[in-house]
Amino acid sequence: MEHQLEIQNLNGIQVVDSRIIAKGLNIKHKNLIETINKYKHELEQLGILPFETEVLGIGQPQKFCYLNELQCHFVVTLSRNTEEVVDFKLSLVVAFDSAKKEVALFN
Repeated sequence: MEHQLEIQNLNGIQVVDSRIIAKGLNIKHKNLIETINKYKHELEQLGILPFETEVLGIGQPQKFCYLNELQCHFVVTLSRNTEEVVDFKLSLVVAFDSAKKEVALFN
């Protein structure tokens, strides 16, 4: 397990940037966004799906979103289970578990 995932807190909800998910799955971010849009209805049943846009340098704006734990788990189940993807999935589960334990320490 070599992935170091940053779990962020967005309005009290633990989330991961879709760009990190794409990198971990070894796919292009635009392809992940297409998948997210395809399954938007299902993902919104698992929580708010906040999209944002970021301009990187002089290039085109990049649309991304934050996925909560359940949304992440759903999206990664749609990926083929290569050795690298399985490793990333495990890292994702461990990262969310660690983030939950850290929050519990402060409550």
